[in-house]
Amino acid sequence: MSTEIKITKRLILYAIGLLLVAVIINVNMESHIWVLNSSFISNSLLLTLIGGVCTGLTAVIVEKIYKYRLDKRINTFAIFQLSSLLYAELYYWHCNINELNDNREIPIPENIFDNKIPLIRNYINQIASIDYCVFWGKDKLMVEQGAFKSTYFGQINKMLLDLGYFSRGILENRIEKLKGNMENLTDEYQVLQILDKSILQCMEIVDSYIGVIQIKDLQNSWEQQKKYLEGNYLGIYSVGKTKEFVERNS
Repeated sequence: MSTEIKITKRLILYAIGLLLVAVIINVNMESHIWVLNSSFISNSLLLTLIGGVCTGLTAVIVEKIYKYRLDKRINTFAIFQLSSLLYAELYYWHCNINELNDNREIPIPENIFDNKIPLIRNYINQIASIDYCVFWGKDKLMVEQGAFKSTYFGQINKMLLDLGYFSRGILENRIEKLKGNMENLTDEYQVLQILDKSILQCMEIVDSYIGVIQIKDLQNSWEQQKKYLEGNYLGIYSVGKTKEFVERNS
């Protein structure tokens, strides 16, 4: 979008310049300040040529503005969709951690984070790559998009990197258990609580990011989606046991 906007602005300047030249030529024709009337060129010919070029530029500018409006809406919807999916994955991580903390008899899955990390990294890369711009100045979403690229992206990426400490802690605990050093074991639930704080911070970032989108339909949709997420968490082992899967499909 930024490149298209620069081109459109330049075309507008060209069109204004040609329009001024056309006005000057017309004034010259009326006042006869400089009579240009040879067999090759005349004031009338220049006025016709410049008028034709100016008309063509105007048509291109109108098309560019239409494309800008279309691209702006497409990019806004893309930001909303990707950010909604990102928030959902973070929210389910938060719910999983809460469930494990509240029910400590449930075994902690070693891959509680691993399956979704590539997906979330893909979401933030796609969001950061969106070239959202406005024609004049900056709106709230453009400011937030710049903040996402410069700050939020790094914060979320750091959170994803920190998740590696959980699986590392499980491996370290295994090694210590084999050595018989039970006093050196890391509290896995404490690690989860620390990571949950980072996840909640990232959720707040994404929620605030979506909140600046100035399209009423999307805002209403986002409020509905958040309610749906909050009311439809099924549980960390909601897919059922492997034995039940075998019985259903044997």
